[in-house]
Amino acid sequence: MKNVKNFFEYFLNGDKMIKKIFFGIFSALLFLNTVNAVIINEIMYDPNGTDTGREWIELYNNNDFDVNISEWKLFESEVNHKLTAFQGSDILNKKEYLIIADNPEQFLNDYPGFGETIIESSFSLSNTGEIICIKDNTFQTINCVDYSSELLANGDGKTIEFSGTEWMESLVYYGTPGMENSVYSSGLEINQNTMQIYANVISGGIEIKDINISPDYYENEGFQIMPNAAIYKDITISAIVENKDEGNISSVSVLFKDTTFEMTKIQDLNEYEHIYQINLSMNFYDNPGIYEVFLKAESSSSNTNKTAEFEYLKLMAIELSSNEINFGNMVKGKNSSVSDAIILSNIGNVFSDIEMNGKAFTSGESFLGIDNLYYKTENSDFIRFSSLPFMAGIDLECKEESSKSLEFKLYIPENTKSGNYSSSLSITAIER
Repeated sequence: MKNVKNFFEYFLNGDKMIKKIFFGIFSALLFLNTVNAVIINEIMYDPNGTDTGREWIELYNNNDFDVNISEWKLFESEVNHKLTAFQGSDILNKKEYLIIADNPEQFLNDYPGFGETIIESSFSLSNTGEIICIKDNTFQTINCVDYSSELLANGDGKTIEFSGTEWMESLVYYGTPGMENSVYSSGLEINQNTMQIYANVISGGIEIKDINISPDYYENEGFQIMPNAAIYKDITISAIVENKDEGNISSVSVLFKDTTFEMTKIQDLNEYEHIYQINLSMNFYDNPGIYEVFLKAESSSSNTNKTAEFEYLKLMAIELSSNEINFGNMVKGKNSSVSDAIILSNIGNVFSDIEMNGKAFTSGESFLGIDNLYYKTENSDFIRFSSLPFMAGIDLECKEESSKSLEFKLYIPENTKSGNYSSSLSITAIER
């Protein structure tokens, strides 16, 4: 326990960037990352006015299955606090939220009409910061957060929320309990742009009056499209075409990525105005940036054109072929056991380097250093793990198929106490 305590003290006093990476997107129990886990999602640690009875913690179940938390614990101030259902049940349904409150009655006074699950627990959060964790019924850590007043939300009526990559002050007062976080997308790197529109209008002829590109990811000016990890992104281009010629519209087409596609009329708005539409797709590995669409409409006596553009946003995403490694029974002091290969794939559109680090193995109060774990890439010998983040020498290009094979081995020293040991690793994709 002394070594574990020293580790946390080092972590609390460590570099801020290490903390951010440590609690990054892809941290989990033996590769079970926050994309598929129960996570601490929002914290009200220092409400405006009195703190007494008004602190709360939000959990989110990002698994594809329900989770029973009836015997889970909230680890805070070095104490494992009991969790008791106050409103709702002990089952945290998939893709849903619950609130852990130290005073559920006061929470409902602050948030009248809140209908989601509320769990009661006795705790008092530090206004300067601390480490809080969620543990399962075997006291194994599910998720931890190391917050501090440097994240703001200190007495100003706001919470701190997890954006998917980092912790930030909420964009709204009193936070978003039971709802998607207000800062969920704010961690993305984007380049705002102004849509340039060009029109060749012929009086009494044909005119493209409006172009829409969906799904639009933000409410900012212009259109932004967010890629789908590992699969194509369907986009819809529609336009209102006005025709005051005597003849009918003969063609409405769009030039996109050097290919011309014919659009289909889907609706007549009135005698002169008609909606044309086409469904296209982007590859998940297409480069992020600005893409232009060029529309052309023709009738029997005239033609016109109009352009629009959208921003294809960055998507940094990696995927593991397995979310756990089980070495099974191992004998002390014998040759280490080697795991089956795990495939690490880039399913986004950003060329990524991989950074890794790991926690010590624990079994009750017994301790086994993470430096007994080794990993091997396709082009390397086995490399020793570290508790501090390190570059793993794994580069993943952004293309249709980009993956690397990983093998792991574990050595058990002769003086290791018997027991069932577990650890967790962090795998973080960093833009190259």
